[in-house]
Amino acid sequence: MPGKHTKLFKSIFHGDFRPADRMNYSRAYKRWMKENYEAHQRFRKSLKKGQLEAFDELEEMDIELSGRAQEENYIAGMKAGIQLMVEALR
Repeated sequence: MPGKHTKLFKSIFHGDFRPADRMNYSRAYKRWMKENYEAHQRFRKSLKKGQLEAFDELEEMDIELSGRAQEENYIAGMKAGIQLMVEALR
């Protein structure tokens, strides 16, 4: 498939296309993330050892779930975008 689109196709194929690495988060989002992190750290300091271990396990589960949700939402968005392109080309 020669042409200007070949570069993007090859980048995707070789795993070099990583738009998430180039995300430019807003100041508000960065501020919220910092506040969230600091609140977690304050809460962790208030826990006893057994509670801290349980909290860490819960956080790991939340991180895994969040990652899976992001992946599913990304796929759904890609499908919607492709569908929009197909309808536009008709």
